[in-house]
Amino acid sequence: MTCWVVCGEDPITETARPKLTLNQIKTHDLIGEMGIPLGQCVRVRATIVKGSRTKSDTGRYFLDVTHVESIPLEKPVQMTFRVHQFAEERVQVANDGFSLVELRTGEKPSRVSSDKIEEYEVGYVGKKVELLVYETGMFDGFPRGLKDSSWQGGGYQFFNWLMVMKQFNP
Repeated sequence: MTCWVVCGEDPITETARPKLTLNQIKTHDLIGEMGIPLGQCVRVRATIVKGSRTKSDTGRYFLDVTHVESIPLEKPVQMTFRVHQFAEERVQVANDGFSLVELRTGEKPSRVSSDKIEEYEVGYVGKKVELLVYETGMFDGFPRGLKDSSWQGGGYQFFNWLMVMKQFNP
């Protein structure tokens, strides 16, 4: 699902898109990629996979969600994820190589080689997990209409991810 909110139109680059008011976003459920409203906790089954869609995915792990509340999805949904700061200690998932090394060793690495990360990926990438998650997100990026083009980064858009709260099968 794509949600567009325009905060300042640039007549040169702005195309005709549907507009939503902030009040509409506040008073309606935003439906996420799994077909569930953002902010609603659900139990999912997923497989941990290595990022490979874009260059920025390198070194990151994603969840290929196959089931929501025991109901199989027509097609798996690949989602970025984070572990909530108040998640149960049993949560044993990592979204990048450094977090994986910390998960496996119990120590936060200052540096780690890609070969070492690949060693730790054995048995992790491809692992099936059952998690309590909710989809959330935020708007971020280079603001439209800003004349200073020295900023680098992506355009202003909505980013979404799964927030992991609990793991049922560590």
